[in-house]
Amino acid sequence: MRKIVSDYGSIGAYFERHGADVVCIQEAKVQRQRLSNGEGLKLSARLKGWESFWACCTDANSLGFNGVTTWCREGLVLSADAAPLGVPRLDKLGRCVKIEMAKFVVFNVYAPHSCNPGGVALQMEFLESLRRAACGARKETGKHVIVCGDLNANYDARDVHWSRRRVRIDRVIELAAKESKLSWMSQVAEWWPKIESSIDGQRVVQIRTRNPHTGQEYQKYRLELPSAKGESGKWYKFGTPEHTEDDAKVCVRGVVHETLGEIYPDRCVSVSTLADLMRTLAGIDWNDSAKQLVADQVGECPRSIVSIRWMERMLGKIDQSTLEGNVTFIDSFRELHPASQHSFTCWNQYNNGRYRNEGSRIDYFLVDCDVHLRGAVLRVEPGSSFNSEQRYECGSADALRVATANGHFQPARGDGSGLCAASLKGKSTQFHATKHTGICYTPPTYSDHAAVTLIVDDELLEGPPSRACSLDSSASTKRAQPHKVQRTIMSMFGKKKSTAKVCSDKTNAVAATSDGGVASAKIAAKRKRSLGEEAPAGGIKRFFACKDNTATV
Repeated sequence: MRKIVSDYGSIGAYFERHGADVVCIQEAKVQRQRLSNGEGLKLSARLKGWESFWACCTDANSLGFNGVTTWCREGLVLSADAAPLGVPRLDKLGRCVKIEMAKFVVFNVYAPHSCNPGGVALQMEFLESLRRAACGARKETGKHVIVCGDLNANYDARDVHWSRRRVRIDRVIELAAKESKLSWMSQVAEWWPKIESSIDGQRVVQIRTRNPHTGQEYQKYRLELPSAKGESGKWYKFGTPEHTEDDAKVCVRGVVHETLGEIYPDRCVSVSTLADLMRTLAGIDWNDSAKQLVADQVGECPRSIVSIRWMERMLGKIDQSTLEGNVTFIDSFRELHPASQHSFTCWNQYNNGRYRNEGSRIDYFLVDCDVHLRGAVLRVEPGSSFNSEQRYECGSADALRVATANGHFQPARGDGSGLCAASLKGKSTQFHATKHTGICYTPPTYSDHAAVTLIVDDELLEGPPSRACSLDSSASTKRAQPHKVQRTIMSMFGKKKSTAKVCSDKTNAVAATSDGGVASAKIAAKRKRSLGEEAPAGGIKRFFACKDNTATV
């Protein structure tokens, strides 16, 4: 956010440059208290011509993390809800905010990652609650539903870089017996028993690494594997140095005999790990063409089985007869760009993954089928200078140029100076003359994610003819706008008044404090002086500073 303000003067100016009507941001990482304590203007919660809606993390163990925010042009939103999942334990994580407009409902989502401790269980509970809430909104309102944001999930192998796709070893050995002409399969089948035995004998050693640019040293851990060629006492370093012993084992964890049932299949490795094992332990070095052949022939989506099935249920790709009230959604990007296989929205910034385009597509606009069938998801206009086929249905080299703004986005140098700032020309590549449904490759300095875009029909965006939508004053809407909570004069003195009223109208809120507020403050100060106490330093001044900010918005 600070980078955007620095580059364009304000968040509002940035939104206008994109020509957006609704903007959804994940990982806002803003505590609710900051918004309700008068920092709304500083945090861009109050933008002229826009309404903002916030779901902040209130979980005691995660304060200041997560958070999602939706900005909409004034007059578009009817209501909002910062706790739309109906599960208090999940809603307080601040990972979903819902807005209702005249003709559709939008869920802005930041799903939990499955790699965290207990991650798969939490992720699936969250995603299933989201599915029920989205389907419920469709049924209750009769309006179209859009689910957007970071779902931390994939369902299609093409949405993951080929090096990270999952290979089932048992399947390779089975195919090797039938397809003897495929040499790489025969090589794996021949060497795998020895490789697996080596992995079973693994050990982790402690090492020290040094940053060549800064000279700083680190204590790390690295995996070592015994020789698979019968070389007594010979050990081979494998993987990369990691911060913990468990992290060092991650690269071969799927090979170890750990039955994970319906979560991850057993005896699996990524394409890159399989190639490294073959090179390190068997002495067989595959080139990139051979590795891509492996990915194309047997590579699968590397996500947990349960998350893949959830995505398939949402998209109507598997039987949904047992899911009461289920609504079928469409992946807008995949629907419009079915041949794309190098278009990603997230990269690992720590290893400069974007500059090799080694990423994944985990950010989506899922729209219910009725929206698509009504033509709300629009293709690029014929004859436009913007060519979506060249952008998305292109080879890996062209896709890399698109993701890095044709080289204007440069990788981090590794000297501790952080990411390189993009040139003005590089930043300008994110603004398209033709709006489209797809990916907006925002600069790496803004996020490790790129933005995704969706175009809908104007008639779906607009409210009733000749009048704008009126935002309701329900408790759920107020909770989604903590920056509009009016601070009372009592709060300036550290006291809380449980019956304090919340005014949604800015003019009335200022007037209410102007009448009795000053008098109450003077009486309180006078009472303290009569008892030999001093009024709190800056109390009245701070109150009026807050009031002035509110009045000018």
